[in-house]
Amino acid sequence: MRADAEYKLRCFNGDTSELATVGIDVKSYLVKWAAPKRNVDGSPANSIAGYKVYWNNAPRDFKQSATIRPETNTEWEPDLPSGTWYVAVSAFDEAGNESELSKPLTLTLP
Repeated sequence: MRADAEYKLRCFNGDTSELATVGIDVKSYLVKWAAPKRNVDGSPANSIAGYKVYWNNAPRDFKQSATIRPETNTEWEPDLPSGTWYVAVSAFDEAGNESELSKPLTLTLP
């Protein structure tokens, strides 16, 4: 199974926001994404502290999440029961500011 996509994440800190592009790969039940190196404005994406992976059995209203740290850890292996799951990823900084969620990806577990 393979579903690759690229999404833009926007992080907010007061009046400042930064937009970064993150690619997400789903391979063999391991959700992987590439940590952004630069924000859309060209500045270094050095304020990312980690990621949150959200999942649900519906493509919205994500009720469960896992925090992934450090910011260099860009994969998550789901421990979910069989079925179809929808997974989305966000980035966050040390102040707790969190980006918008990526579009959900579909993950079907046997």
